[in-house]
Amino acid sequence: MHTEIGHAAGAPPVPRRRTLRETLSVYLRLGNMKVYIQWLPALIGWSLVADPFGLSPAEVAALALFVLACLTGAASGGALDHLQGFRDGIDQQTYGASDVLGGYQTKSDASIKPLVTGEITDPEARRFGIGIGVVSVALGTVAILIAPESPWWLVPLWAAWVLASSQYAYGTKISYYGPAELLLGIEIGAIVCFPVLFLEGALSWTGAFQAYLIGTLFSQVTLFSMIYDREADASARRLTLAVRLSPRAYRTVLAIWIVTGWAVAVTGFAVGALDLWLLPAWLPVWAMQVAQLVYGVVRGDALTARRIGWHAFDVAFVTFVLANLLTG
Repeated sequence: MHTEIGHAAGAPPVPRRRTLRETLSVYLRLGNMKVYIQWLPALIGWSLVADPFGLSPAEVAALALFVLACLTGAASGGALDHLQGFRDGIDQQTYGASDVLGGYQTKSDASIKPLVTGEITDPEARRFGIGIGVVSVALGTVAILIAPESPWWLVPLWAAWVLASSQYAYGTKISYYGPAELLLGIEIGAIVCFPVLFLEGALSWTGAFQAYLIGTLFSQVTLFSMIYDREADASARRLTLAVRLSPRAYRTVLAIWIVTGWAVAVTGFAVGALDLWLLPAWLPVWAMQVAQLVYGVVRGDALTARRIGWHAFDVAFVTFVLANLLTG
């Protein structure tokens, strides 16, 4: 029945047998693997350890495997999110429109939704989403076990991370009924913390502040995206925060969320968890967040605000890694 809904919304029939190159392209897009914001923060965790360039071979292997675990875990969540969005008809409504702004991964680019374009079938997407989630659990477990300082409880915690990622829109459908906006920030912050914990066995206050701030930046990208998706989500009973709240109340929440991030950053500087020389480098991030508020809250241009969020993450990522390497 779900597949029929997708086809009724205009999805074309599945084309001829794919070549290897086409198959790789389809699965890369299905898993959102180019969205580096979902797995690259693991390298912030690496930069936080006492001697980032003095890791043993086992530690290097553990870090590399963990980055792959983050990539595959995020791909599981992305693929199953695509699958459920297709089944409910949400993606058919929100992708391929001609009246939206251009830019990186905008809603006008239907090619990033291979189920919508008919390049892959429902069963194929389901097998990939579940299978690559299992791969992620295995990779993360091996990474944790071979790292010298790993506490044992990181293994079930990583399995829980992958499960939560896979259930964002599929299965228990966290984003349909629960606080998915908060979950996204926690997940990204967590992958900053994992490498520090299995490479050193403890997390500093600097790591905790940076994990929160980078997680917040990721959640803001999605929070602005949900403004654009509000009507389609509501039609599928996907009760995101944007659907639950009035437009005015949601804009207020967005402003509070961003301002809270500023307050946390200022607190980090005040207590010495964040180095003061990092402040001038962090100012561009704040300026971009102000631009997000102007476009997304004042002007109602959610897609531009979302795109600015990608760039804010880029600046924050480079800033944190360089700061940690130079001051460690």
